[in-house]
Amino acid sequence: MNNYNDTWKWLINLDGKFSVSSLGGLWESNVCTSLAYKHFWNKSVPIKINFFEWRFVLNRLPSKIDLEKRGVRMDSMLCESCGLEVESSIHILLDCRWVKEIWLLIQTWCDVNVTHATSTEDEDLLSRKHNYFQGESHQKVLYAIFLTALWGIWRARNDLIFNKLFNSIKGH
Repeated sequence: MNNYNDTWKWLINLDGKFSVSSLGGLWESNVCTSLAYKHFWNKSVPIKINFFEWRFVLNRLPSKIDLEKRGVRMDSMLCESCGLEVESSIHILLDCRWVKEIWLLIQTWCDVNVTHATSTEDEDLLSRKHNYFQGESHQKVLYAIFLTALWGIWRARNDLIFNKLFNSIKGH
């Protein structure tokens, strides 16, 4: 039996110590080039919203289609809000007719044109989103609005499913 203590080592740094800058360097390096999208944390929103967006980008939100892929049986695969389409993350947050009304209101309020991709595999999905805001002085605010809207839509969807509360838009 030896008298050595177990220790953790961060193999990215020569000294074996973890640092946020080394993680950022790893992210920028060839090790992480398989990810089509680099996640940008927004300090203007709560961290849970940043994590939520990250899970959305990685297609890890528990939509009905994703739950079924994981072996969870569903009575119906249709969206609870519209009842017309299969419930995927993209449908819930971007394509549902109820959600399109929200995005139209945000578009008008912020005076931006919001278009989007049709799947999380589309490498332009969130790079397009970032392009809406590039070069503008209010970039961070618009991005925070975008993230907060995604989060609010997700929360409203969960209220409908778990609490039977439907949040209407324009008397919908």
